Amino acid sequence: MTPAFGETVTVWLEERDRFGDVTVTGERTILGCAVAPRTSVEDVGSGGRPRATVTTGMTLYVPAGSGLTAQHRVRLADGTVWRVEGSPGRWRSPFTGWYPGDQIELERVTG
Repeated sequence: MTPAFGETVTVWLEERDRFGDVTVTGERTILGCAVAPRTSVEDVGSGGRPRATVTTGMTLYVPAGSGLTAQHRVRLADGTVWRVEGSPGRWRSPFTGWYPGDQIELERVTG
């Protein structure tokens, strides 16, 4: 099932070379996604040194078979870029076997 007002996201596959440098090795789009906010955490630092690091989370719902992993970056329709956190959650009905899609946790650190 595709949401009537879903958004299109751009996905990049990133790989590290033997020196630890990140290279984008592929790009594609996924149609019919939904986005939901998660919490934000602010790290104000310690030891008297001010620090303004904010970690923000989003949940991305994508159609079945997206293939997203922690090696992907995602650009949402609003232009923000997020890192995929961990493995996707697969939603499957134990009664009918219906598999509507995956739940992807996203994270962005600023500051």
